[in-house]
Amino acid sequence: MTELTLHMELTDEAYSVLKRDGVLLNAPDLIGDQDWLPAYEWLTLKMLERLPAPSSDWKPWPLWAWLRIDGKEKGFRISEPGNWMVKFRKPANQVLLSDYMKWHSPLNLSLLTDYAADEAAADREYDEFQELLAKAGLIGVNELIEKSKHESSLHPLLEIVHRSWDRIFDVENAETVQATFWQLELQDVISARQKK
Repeated sequence: MTELTLHMELTDEAYSVLKRDGVLLNAPDLIGDQDWLPAYEWLTLKMLERLPAPSSDWKPWPLWAWLRIDGKEKGFRISEPGNWMVKFRKPANQVLLSDYMKWHSPLNLSLLTDYAADEAAADREYDEFQELLAKAGLIGVNELIEKSKHESSLHPLLEIVHRSWDRIFDVENAETVQATFWQLELQDVISARQKK
């Protein structure tokens, strides 16, 4: 089975939990910005479709790590003093890879068009989607997500957005690739270093 070597920055508190419990999990209330919740929920559904089910009884929620940053698979920097950079291995079938730059479209609740492949087609796709939003009396994707919770007639429009977001999983030419998975186990850790 193919294994991936990944890197993850952890706070000292999170690293202590990993050492104490032997496993690190994530939860919805731990995300930094609640505006990101729709993107995280969508990604969680994609992970449930593509990865083996989590082994515990907690609500599944993604953990993040790096496969590569700016085309490099080593030399990851720690952003904050006291934090840890944990290097670990996971079986490839337990990890969902995505393009970090493209991930900002789901995160910012916007349609993800493929300008790199065909700029004119991407412009058309964007313009057509804006027309559909206007016909539905909506201003943006955030309003679409909110209203579609109560109006099933908007689900086809939301599906257009979600299909566009699937483009984040095309990582072949991505310089920066993030990895999401359900849990980090202490036994998977190769090394850890702390920034003083």
